[in-house]
Amino acid sequence: MVIWISGIILFVVLIIWGIPWWIRTYNEFKYLLTRAEREFASIDAVIQRRWDNLHALSQIMKSYDSHEHTTLKEVVEARKPQQSNGYVNALLEQYPDLKANEMYSTLMDMDSKLESQLTQVRLAYNYSSQRYNELMRTFPYNIVASTHNFEELEYLKFKTETYLPKAIFEN
Repeated sequence: MVIWISGIILFVVLIIWGIPWWIRTYNEFKYLLTRAEREFASIDAVIQRRWDNLHALSQIMKSYDSHEHTTLKEVVEARKPQQSNGYVNALLEQYPDLKANEMYSTLMDMDSKLESQLTQVRLAYNYSSQRYNELMRTFPYNIVASTHNFEELEYLKFKTETYLPKAIFEN
């Protein structure tokens, strides 16, 4: 009789403790999975923003470069007849302030910032995946994971050349 009562008390305690634990564990898996999905979406967003910025800036650079080339060519052509005293003229004349090199610098700075941001979101995704996978592999959480068919997340491994802006400058 004592064994039955102890067994029932043990069963009731396990139910009272076990159900809330199971629910918390399930919710933690869902939270970590949602976080990893959000961070993966952030990677796509940063890659798209990087591509858009590089494409837009390359188009601006092409047109600005063409403008500077034309301007400089016109200035040189206009000065050809006055080249009798070339060295003195060059010291007295002011050449137009052309800004293409500053635009190139801006392009490289923006690309560097976006690459840094991309690295950060990749690391955040891998960290979330690691936390999720570690939880899945540990006992007793692995029982909840296998019961609800949770699958491990893969870590991101990127080849650097995948995201190099080769095609932008080839036109």
